[in-house]
Amino acid sequence: MVRTLAVAQIFSALGSGSTLALGSILAVELSGSEVWAGTVNTAMTLGTAVTAMPLAGLAVRRGRRWALLTGLAAATVGTLLMVTATVVQAFAVLLAGAFLVGLAFAANL
Repeated sequence: MVRTLAVAQIFSALGSGSTLALGSILAVELSGSEVWAGTVNTAMTLGTAVTAMPLAGLAVRRGRRWALLTGLAAATVGTLLMVTATVVQAFAVLLAGAFLVGLAFAANL
């Protein structure tokens, strides 16, 4: 169980860190303006803030594994949305994906 949690934490940190680094670049590219550079990081922060307490409650009720699974599954969907956003050039989809990626941060709290 400890190994599973450790591996989940490692992959979560790698994915979240790379999203932070590339988020601003993608936001500028898809929005067409540098004004929107911080919106991906803001969406991720909002995703974390909105879901931290519900995920904590899930961890208390069902265990940390379920909270990690839920948060990281949502973050995986968010990552797929962000990739889709770059392919179809959709800024709003990028932000929705970033919000879901924020669940990875919440799951790690």
